[in-house]
Amino acid sequence: MGLDAAANETSCRRRYSFKNAQTIALGSFYRGDYKAAAGIYDQALESAMHAGDAQLILISKVNVARVAVKLGRLPVAAASLRKLSQDADSIGLKYVSVECSMYLAEALLDMKNYEAARKGLEGAISRSEKLDARGLLAQNHYLLARALELSGNAAEAQGHYKQARTIADDVQKEAHTDTILKRSDLSPIYSQNHP
Repeated sequence: MGLDAAANETSCRRRYSFKNAQTIALGSFYRGDYKAAAGIYDQALESAMHAGDAQLILISKVNVARVAVKLGRLPVAAASLRKLSQDADSIGLKYVSVECSMYLAEALLDMKNYEAARKGLEGAISRSEKLDARGLLAQNHYLLARALELSGNAAEAQGHYKQARTIADDVQKEAHTDTILKRSDLSPIYSQNHP
């Protein structure tokens, strides 16, 4: 086996290791086990860096940042997500860019910066619609509703809560399973009493 073939095989193994770690971490994330997801995402980032694949590195950094939001490491996560959103856009990863914007807005909400969160979510909603990314669209409407409600605009918030629920219902119907509704990123839409 030549050096090129050996290097290619090593690179393939690292990508495989990365993908396995991402799958396991995503399961932990969806179950709400953010500490477990954080450890696995850190390992996946290390694998991606060894593989030298810019796209895998970016996705890994996004996953590390979104878990940081869930674990309350807000200022660091917010700064990271701002840059990662731009980086994702620059290499054509539009979905990842919208996801970064959404988690940035969630961090801003948790830091009580409701106006900045609202502005970011309005943009994320528009971009989610263009991508037909309905899971993200539902989450963005939910977070916008929270931002509006927390800033004293409960009447406007109700419309976004309703849209979030309607879109999540459609996602669940298409999936033909209610396990989607148990995901930690979609379950908040159903956990509160909103129209």
